[in-house]
Amino acid sequence: MTKEDDFIRLLGISADAIHTAMRDGDNKHDPGEWMTQTVEEQIKHIEGHIMQYQMGDRSEDHLAHLLCRAAIACALSKDDG
Repeated sequence: MTKEDDFIRLLGISADAIHTAMRDGDNKHDPGEWMTQTVEEQIKHIEGHIMQYQMGDRSEDHLAHLLCRAAIACALSKDDG
């Protein structure tokens, strides 16, 4: 397996996880709401998902949600620059 294979595999897994979290978020948030939030708000949510995962909560896919929140934080930080 090459580094390119690893990248392609992780890219697919990440895209699926982000899609899952965004779909879950459709029931909780208005479309585009994430664009009005700050990087700091995203980090706070990431920390919450890490804590819930570490405590054994499997009521939702916390890893997918923290990955999605990290992607949102990256997008928001690019918009600030």
